[in-house]
Amino acid sequence: MEHFNDLKEGKVGVKGGWRIYSSGPGIYLNQLISNCLGIRILNNNLILDPVLPNKLNGLSFTYKYEGKPIEVKYHIRDNKGVKKVVINNKEVTFKTLENKYRHAGVIVTKETLDVVFTPNLNIIEIYM
Repeated sequence: MEHFNDLKEGKVGVKGGWRIYSSGPGIYLNQLISNCLGIRILNNNLILDPVLPNKLNGLSFTYKYEGKPIEVKYHIRDNKGVKKVVINNKEVTFKTLENKYRHAGVIVTKETLDVVFTPNLNIIEIYM
């Protein structure tokens, strides 16, 4: 209750409009972003591990990474794992994750992101 007005006035940062630990909508958004769209952060590195059907080819959404705006675009062809990642028109290196149950995603290091990211909108294109 002590900081309720800060929350109400938008002075407290929240992810997706709700705190992730909240019930219902917050949990849903976390599952959608993390496990379907495949956007996660681990030790300041960006994990791109989408699980999307071919019919969502061309899907894009906006998000933030370390306070920087990003737009993620999905190019889905054969859906057999991430083949290429392009950030701001530059193909970047990545490490492929391991997953014994399906084609795995990739991890792009913070160091790589620091080189290619700008303070403005950053376009991340994932080719699958």
